[in-house]
Amino acid sequence: MKTIRACSIALLPCLAFFVLAFGAFSVQGALYSETFDNTTASNKAAGYLGWSAFVGSSATDLTSIAGVAGTDYVAVASAAGNPGTPNGFIFANNGATANQTFALVDTTFSAVTLANGDSITWTMGNNANTATAQILIQIGGNGSVGSGSWYVSTATKTSSSLTTSTFQSASESAVTATLTFSTSMSAWKEFTLVGGNSMAVGNTLTADLSSTTITGIGFYLVDLAGAGNSMRLDTLQIVPEPGSLALALAGGLVSVMYARRRRS
Repeated sequence: MKTIRACSIALLPCLAFFVLAFGAFSVQGALYSETFDNTTASNKAAGYLGWSAFVGSSATDLTSIAGVAGTDYVAVASAAGNPGTPNGFIFANNGATANQTFALVDTTFSAVTLANGDSITWTMGNNANTATAQILIQIGGNGSVGSGSWYVSTATKTSSSLTTSTFQSASESAVTATLTFSTSMSAWKEFTLVGGNSMAVGNTLTADLSSTTITGIGFYLVDLAGAGNSMRLDTLQIVPEPGSLALALAGGLVSVMYARRRRS
C-alpha cells in the first residue's frame, strides 16, 4: 500500500499537467479558428481577411467590394460580433435580389486533417430565419477557388430572426451552429465554384470522401426570403472530438507512468 501511495503522489504533478492541458486545449486548441476581426472604423471587403466572396449562379466576385446599401455584397463588419471581443463578423447582404446565394471561402486556409466526429462550429445571426448556411470544404487543392474539389454539406443550419444588436447580445450557445464532420457520402454534395463563371450545388456523393484532409473551408449561404436581409457569421472553428483528445492525453499519461516504472 505504501508503494502504491508513494507512486500515486509522485504522479500527481503529471496528472495535474494533463488535466490542465485538457482544459487549455478545450478552450484554445481548435485545429482552425477564424474570428473575423475588424477593429477599424468601417466595414471591410472580404479580402481584408484573406477571404473570397461570390454571389449568384454566375459567381460574381465580391472579394474586393465592401458594398453599399441596395446591392448584394459581403463585408467584414467593424461592429462587435458574437462573442463580441475582438470586434468583427462577416456578413452577406442580399440588398437587391430575393433568394440570393453566396459562397465565402478562406483563401489563407492551411490543410487540416480531421477525424470523423470532429466539430465545425460557428455563431450565426440572420435577419430572417429562412436564411440558411452550409459548410464548404475543399479536398486536393491549395485553398484557392480554382483548385481541388469542393463539397457542400447536406446539413443546413439557420438561426432565429436576429438584428445586429440581438446577435451581439445573445449568449454564445444560443447562436452557435455545429456540423459534425463525417466522410460519409450522405453528408456531402458536389459543389461547383468557378469565380466569375459559375456556382452550383450538385448531386449527393456516390462514394465517401476520398480524404480526411481538407485544404479549404467556407460557407454557402442561401437567403430564401425577400431582398434586404443580412446573414451574419462569426467565430468559425474546427474542434477535435473530445474522446480523441482524451485518448491522446491518456496515452501520454500511460507513457509517463511506464517511464517512471522503468527508472524505479
